[in-house]
Amino acid sequence: MRKHLLTILTLLYVLVLFSACKSAPAEEPGKPAEQSDSSSEEQRPQQQEEESPVEEIQMETVVFQIPEDSCSFSGAFAQQALSLCGGHTAERTEALFQNSGFEVLGQYHYDKADEDQSHTCAYTIGRRTVERAGKTETLISLAVRGTNAGEWYSNFDVAPSRDYSEAYAENFLLCAKEALSALEAELQGDELVLVCGHSRGGACANLLGVLLQDLVPESDLYVYTFASPTTITADAKIEARNIFNVINPDDVVPMVPLTGWGFFRAGEDILLPGDENHSLRLADAMQLLHSTAFTLEQYYEEKHSLTGPGLDPEYGLGTFELMRFVAASFAGEERTPGDADMMQKIAPDSDLAPVLMLLGGLNAETTMQHMPMTYQLRLTVLGVQQLDE
Repeated sequence: MRKHLLTILTLLYVLVLFSACKSAPAEEPGKPAEQSDSSSEEQRPQQQEEESPVEEIQMETVVFQIPEDSCSFSGAFAQQALSLCGGHTAERTEALFQNSGFEVLGQYHYDKADEDQSHTCAYTIGRRTVERAGKTETLISLAVRGTNAGEWYSNFDVAPSRDYSEAYAENFLLCAKEALSALEAELQGDELVLVCGHSRGGACANLLGVLLQDLVPESDLYVYTFASPTTITADAKIEARNIFNVINPDDVVPMVPLTGWGFFRAGEDILLPGDENHSLRLADAMQLLHSTAFTLEQYYEEKHSLTGPGLDPEYGLGTFELMRFVAASFAGEERTPGDADMMQKIAPDSDLAPVLMLLGGLNAETTMQHMPMTYQLRLTVLGVQQLDE
């Protein structure tokens, strides 16, 4: 019975996604969503009749409900939170907020230039009233989208200050601090707060949830992250019962920065159903990556020989330098002939060969494991399994 139910749910979800994708506005590659600077001031999408206005995005109105207890995980609420941070573009995110009954208060950094390597995230802040425990309250929501273009540089630059004793992933902490300033400007002191994010946005949301622990009462703060990278180390003393990190065990993104460097996430990880064999293969791949840099300092400072095993401080290539080449390709930048020549020179027995092996194994299936729609589907499966127990 459960098998048939899961099959039906899968087909229904695919149909919903197909409908949503058809109604989503298309963006030109590399074209910013807005024409303004990327300061922390309010950024609102430019509504132009000829450029897929928000009104053309057709979505079914949803009922937005908030759990009474912020410290108890709710799969249904997680799906609603994920819908707010999975829109990616400013226009679609605004439509998702409005579809869930929110007034959009501000949108930030969706127009960030592809070549901009600053440590910021794109996010939307909205407000609506909700019913909780029979009482009408105001809810402020901040939803952080996943990586876009040049933000890959920031993803790989874990410690931009090169302070290897930092208790947080500094790149994501900078994003969280910037978002906190915008959020504080909207808070009056008695609202409920929801923070959510996917992927890079999940890491920002995770640390924003940490920063808010002393500003918002625990009972009024809801933090839900999805596919979040790791964000803190054991040196960070965090008590956060209201932070929930939804993780697909078949997704590689939540495995970096490497746990071997001492990183994990604040709050509680909620593992979705997955393929045990696939998860083990990913763990092995992470061990290979760890072998090129056993510490975060080595990730930045050590240069590996291209022609064989071992280090080459004069002519070698660092793991971080290699990842910057990867970031450039993800950002759509053309590699120079020198870059391509250097990549081709990496011998099979070079310390960097495992990194190339890992990158070469990335395919459409790997990407699909990370997508918001996969997380939505597996949250549904998790709910069905729990009902069946």
